[in-house]
Amino acid sequence: MTRFYRIKTLADKRRTANSEGRQGEHADYRQRQEHDWWRKQLIRKHGGRCTRCNEPIVLSPEDSPRYAVVSHLLPLSAGGTDDASNLTLVCRACERRKTREDAAPTDP
Repeated sequence: MTRFYRIKTLADKRRTANSEGRQGEHADYRQRQEHDWWRKQLIRKHGGRCTRCNEPIVLSPEDSPRYAVVSHLLPLSAGGTDDASNLTLVCRACERRKTREDAAPTDP
């Protein structure tokens, strides 16, 4: 007897999530996949190195200081966009340093 297995399509997954009250779950998954795609594109573009410190970047483990992070050149809070021209690749250590620098008050 031949068994046929139905492949779950994106619409099936969305329908299942909606029926179980998990409407946002599918959107979160799609957003995560898109983020991973951008990160891989930026790794290729920058040769696998941080654009701030020029150290090699890793994709795992996530708690590593050299973990690849997509960063905005001009922060969203300062009017930057999510456009590809405003994205760059930095290591987690440089992203933390950049966040501290952006949050520090500037003297007029």
